[in-house]
Amino acid sequence: MGDLIVPSVHDDLSDLNLTQARTISALDDMPVLPPGPPRIAIIVDATSSMTEHLPSRKITLEKARADLRPMFEAVSGLQVLVLFFRGDGEFASLGWFANAEAAAQAIASVEHAPGWTRHDQAFKHLLAEIRKQPIHAALVISDAVELRGRGNANGDVWDELCKDAMRLRRHGCRLSFIYKGTIPNGCPFDRAGPYAEQRIRELAADNEGTILNPADSEFTNKLRKVATDAALRAKGDVDGARALLPPFSLEAAGDEVLIGRCGSADGNSSG
Repeated sequence: MGDLIVPSVHDDLSDLNLTQARTISALDDMPVLPPGPPRIAIIVDATSSMTEHLPSRKITLEKARADLRPMFEAVSGLQVLVLFFRGDGEFASLGWFANAEAAAQAIASVEHAPGWTRHDQAFKHLLAEIRKQPIHAALVISDAVELRGRGNANGDVWDELCKDAMRLRRHGCRLSFIYKGTIPNGCPFDRAGPYAEQRIRELAADNEGTILNPADSEFTNKLRKVATDAALRAKGDVDGARALLPPFSLEAAGDEVLIGRCGSADGNSSG
C-alpha cells in the first residue's frame, strides 16, 4: 500500500529497565512522518475468557460496520490493516482494506478461542510494518492483558509490552484501546477483572495514546476523532492531532476513568 519509507528511528530500549525506558521516552518529541494516506491498524483480541461460564464472544458484522463506517466517513483515503490474536496462540494479519465494508467483513470473520492474550504479537508485527511504511494509529479491541508467569507460559511479557508501546509512539503510531472497563465484582470468576484496567491504562500512557469506552455516548464521535487524528498525522500536523484527541495520562479524570476495581491480589490473573 504505497512505497513510502519511514525515516530511521532509534527505538531500541532493550538495555533499559522499565523505569529508565519511561524516563527517556517521556523526553521524545512526536515524530513527523512523510506525507501519505492515513493508515490505521485494528487489533482484535479474539481470546474468549471463561467459556465454561460465558458464551463465546464474537464481534458481529453489524458492530464492526457501526465502528468502521464513521472512521471512513471522517477522512478520505483511509487505509485499515486488520490483525488478530486468539487463545490458541494464533496470530494473523488479514491484510489492508480501503473501505469500511471489506474491513468489517474481515473483522466479523474472526473466530474466538479460549486462552491467553498476546498483544505482543500484534505490537511486534506493527513495528515491522511501520519500518516499511507509516501507520499513524492502532485501535486495540481488548478487555485484558494477561501476563506470562506461573500457570501461563504463553501470555504477554509486561516490560517488553510497555517498551513496544513506547517504540510505536516513537514511530508515530498512536494506540487507542477500546475497553469497556472492569466488571464490578467480577473476580475471581472473570479473569478480566483483577488488573486489566490498570495495565491498559499504563500501556495507553506509555504510548501517549487514549482509551475509548464503548459505553460512552460520545464513542462514535471519538472513533471519528481517531481517524481524523491519523489523517492530521499523515499530513505532518502533529500539534493539530494532539489538540483534537489529547493524550491519555494516568492522572486523567472524567470519561477516561473507567469503572470498577477487582480486589484480587494475584497480579498475573487478569484477562
